[in-house]
Amino acid sequence: MRKRLYIASVSQDAALLAAEYGIGLELDHYCTAENMDGPMAEQVHQQVQAEMDQAAGERRLTGEKQLPLIFHAPFNELHPAAIDPKVKAVAHERYQQAYDLAKEHYQIHKMIVHSGYMPYVYYKVWHHEKSVEFWKQYMEDKSEDFTICLENVLEDEPYMLAKIAEEVAHPNVKLCLDLGHANCMSSLPAEEWLRIMGPYIGHLHIHNNDGTHDQHNALPEGTLDMAKVLEDMDRYCEKTATITIESLDGRASLEWLDRQGYLK
Repeated sequence: MRKRLYIASVSQDAALLAAEYGIGLELDHYCTAENMDGPMAEQVHQQVQAEMDQAAGERRLTGEKQLPLIFHAPFNELHPAAIDPKVKAVAHERYQQAYDLAKEHYQIHKMIVHSGYMPYVYYKVWHHEKSVEFWKQYMEDKSEDFTICLENVLEDEPYMLAKIAEEVAHPNVKLCLDLGHANCMSSLPAEEWLRIMGPYIGHLHIHNNDGTHDQHNALPEGTLDMAKVLEDMDRYCEKTATITIESLDGRASLEWLDRQGYLK
């Protein structure tokens, strides 16, 4: 697992842990779109560069390849299936800005994007249809070595996202299964999410919670049976799927994985 493993920059001491454990870093600094703009962009870039340098650690001295990186796109108020065409245009503009930043500035080839689904605002049939249209159009001019992964957030089931990925039918449009989100938004077991989304999963976010809300706890701290989850991941997902620890206490999660033998 270590070769496919990343830690989210929202975790405490993420860069230090990436260096210590020899894993990749998922950049969450641009989850707020404003961080890509104007003077703020330069300040954030300096912070990102410092963390990347720290995360690289001694790898450069030992001749290892460049630090593995994944880019998390902005998501606040961005809805690819928006009813208002101007709102949808803003989403496209921000995702294009994120692509340019990830691919051209940081040489990152995988980007996580929230699905933008909002229950009680969009009927599922609408979100499904309009998302397929949006992502087909978005990917028309993207590099062949660039992959996006659509992440579940407020979805209460995995079927809609799986159908979206199936109908977009683009080799570089995958899904990101966030198991913490699924645990607190759905009554379905994690295995069902993995079984349905598995053929389309390019990335996973792993963290735990008590099932009531999104707490981003360490892996053993919640109602998810993380040992079974990891077994089911191996069963249903491609072995090339990458994985990000998205718990706020990254060290506790990594220590647990190490105890379970996943980091050997």
